[in-house]
Amino acid sequence: MSVRIRTLFLSDLHLGSRHCRADQLLALLNRFEPEAIYLVGDAIDGRELTHRWRWPEVYNQILARFSELKDRGTELFYTPGNHDEFMRHLLAHVPAKFLTSSIKIAPEFVHITADGKRLLVIHGDQFDNHECHCGLVSKLTAFIYDKLLHADRWLRWTGYSSSRYDNTLSSWLKKRLGKLQLFFNEYKEKLSAHAISRQMDGILCGHIHQPMLDTTGKTAYFNTGDWLEHCSAIIEEDNGHLKLIFSDDLSNYPDDDQFHPARNATMSPTKPDFEAV
Repeated sequence: MSVRIRTLFLSDLHLGSRHCRADQLLALLNRFEPEAIYLVGDAIDGRELTHRWRWPEVYNQILARFSELKDRGTELFYTPGNHDEFMRHLLAHVPAKFLTSSIKIAPEFVHITADGKRLLVIHGDQFDNHECHCGLVSKLTAFIYDKLLHADRWLRWTGYSSSRYDNTLSSWLKKRLGKLQLFFNEYKEKLSAHAISRQMDGILCGHIHQPMLDTTGKTAYFNTGDWLEHCSAIIEEDNGHLKLIFSDDLSNYPDDDQFHPARNATMSPTKPDFEAV
């Protein structure tokens, strides 16, 4: 039985990448039944698919699960990122309302939580100077990251490493590179400042593959992480509380009648509110 939650935020699925942890993603989608799902960019890795087509059967199962949830009443929202930027080009020429009736597509959304907080939902690559202005640096970084993920996959296969997100070669290296930590901090500060300038209570993003919840500043910063390395997502509970979860945490969620004893078989009458920007 699925666990009912108010909202599920996912980003950086990278369907098409050989490193996509699709089985874990499908397990998470099967575990939850959200009232709304936000795909916060890089759902499809257009760059990888253009270079080499890769579409295993599990991807079709993931898409089928999205379709099943939509048929059961889940609202779907999609804001493209830099790896699925072909959707941005499409949005620039075709109004989103003509693209599909099953999913709302926009450059960004304003999500209103159950307790009235306004969160700007955006992929975030717009605030990455390496991505926007230094194509060569971005490509070199992507190449190195790909090799690290390949090494992590090999280590898991040989049994030298577990599947835990915090027990990977890439995570180990990230923690020890001062410049990379500085980049993560600057990225968070830029997006937080943008949220303040928009008079938001917080910002929710992806892009840098660094899951985080930070509510200590003037505005809240939420990063969903990714499905190449961390297998992480953010969920909103009925009271508006946001929680960062990992695929390894799924066993902590009981069946729906235990998790939401007051709920009946229908969806909550107070669906998540949003504004397309």
